[in-house]
Amino acid sequence: ITIRLIDIQVIRSDRFAQRAAGQQERQVILDARRGRISDRNGVDLAVSLPATSVSINPRKVRRATGLARQISAITGEPSDAILRRINRNDRSFAWVARNIEPEVAERIRALDPDAMMLLSGTRRVHPLAGLSGQLLGHVDIDNVGGDGIELLYNDALSGRSGWIRTLVDARGDRVPNTAAPIQQAVNGGNVALTIDADYQAIVEHELSLAIEATGATSGQAILLEASTGAVRAMANVPLFNPDVYRAVDPSVRRNRVISDPYEPGSTFKIVTASAVLSEQVITPTDSIDCLNGSIEITGQRIRDTHPNGKIPFREVFSRSSNVGTIIAAQRLSSDDYYRYIRRFGFGAETGVGLPGESKGILAPTTRWSGRSHATIAIGQEIGVTALQMASAYAALANDGWLMRPYVVDRVLAHDGSVAQHATPLRVRQVVPESVAHQMVEMLTSVVDEGTGKTARIAGLRVAGKTGTAQIARADGRGYEIGAYTASFAGFLPDMEPRLVCV
Repeated sequence: ITIRLIDIQVIRSDRFAQRAAGQQERQVILDARRGRISDRNGVDLAVSLPATSVSINPRKVRRATGLARQISAITGEPSDAILRRINRNDRSFAWVARNIEPEVAERIRALDPDAMMLLSGTRRVHPLAGLSGQLLGHVDIDNVGGDGIELLYNDALSGRSGWIRTLVDARGDRVPNTAAPIQQAVNGGNVALTIDADYQAIVEHELSLAIEATGATSGQAILLEASTGAVRAMANVPLFNPDVYRAVDPSVRRNRVISDPYEPGSTFKIVTASAVLSEQVITPTDSIDCLNGSIEITGQRIRDTHPNGKIPFREVFSRSSNVGTIIAAQRLSSDDYYRYIRRFGFGAETGVGLPGESKGILAPTTRWSGRSHATIAIGQEIGVTALQMASAYAALANDGWLMRPYVVDRVLAHDGSVAQHATPLRVRQVVPESVAHQMVEMLTSVVDEGTGKTARIAGLRVAGKTGTAQIARADGRGYEIGAYTASFAGFLPDMEPRLVCV
């Protein structure tokens, strides 16, 4: 016996002490408060508020079925789902409800106070009813970012959890007054976006009205500062409120401004026009024979909506002649034309850094058919995102310089110090400054006297281009009958800063 006692109390005392501690102690996580996301002026877009979670010791539950019904009446969760969690005699812990209003949690605990326990935490809320919802993204029940800014900056926003250790009795219940703090939680930092909440609200409202008026199924819009690349608004309709993300179809949660490429149609003609002007194979005043609105390419006929004969190239652009644009594009080699497409940023990610960004659809010239050069020139057989298109127009509004778009202005650590601050970044000069100025004048003529007259604003010059493109079939075989993507891209040339809108 003496030898055995020496073995237990001296030789292996540390091992047995650790085993006893494991049976008697429980570690309780102390949640850090998730940082807030705000617009560029400090308006809160996503914040974390106090919340309470309710846990239960199933071994103490006496009337599980009746209790599940009572809890269901308060939370709205089906009683059978609750019953499956609380009717378990093989465990001493289960969640009843997570991250709910403290007052609701108290009502639930009052149903069986001996079996239930309240734990403090936080829940994510959006004070402006989900403004910029797809950009912000959502957090899950454990306050972990699932997409958008919440995912991209999850580490900075989350902070660092702390914990306490507390003693438990043989039934797994916490022993009162035995909790000792081991590590304090460190709250998360804050993220300030380039988004302007006022601009965002206007864009979302106007986009919603346009969709209602036209009967469209969805819409996208972006407002981009040309000289810096700062995104001032990024909108998707149907709108999405991250507060109820579990009840929303994933397709609605997707930020289609960056993720969904579409055939741009005539808005893409800025690339064709910029390329031929830069290569000096044509001038704005050169005459183009539009062949009375019809041209044959590899045995297939491409037509204009309104036939034209010989007109200056600037009118080819303002009248949006497909035939005239194709004839102009044919003065370039496919390799040279492809180079300009890539220089404008198409076929590559923009560098905005948001999760889920698409690089669009652009085949290399080795995979072009005999028709590709012509159809791409008029915005078909190519897929672009709204952000890519806005960046391309912004390059023309910015003297030919393509800027990297960005949506995060700064990241602040939990102590208020600046952990990250964005600065505008020039990517490359896409076209000479003189060509950019020519393109601005040609875009202005589109609105003044061409196909973009509905974009006129009294007393202001507007530069822009309309586009209407058929929607490609999902199987890649032709186009959906009667389905179109209608778009407009433009800016106010006399406004500083120049804000490009798509």
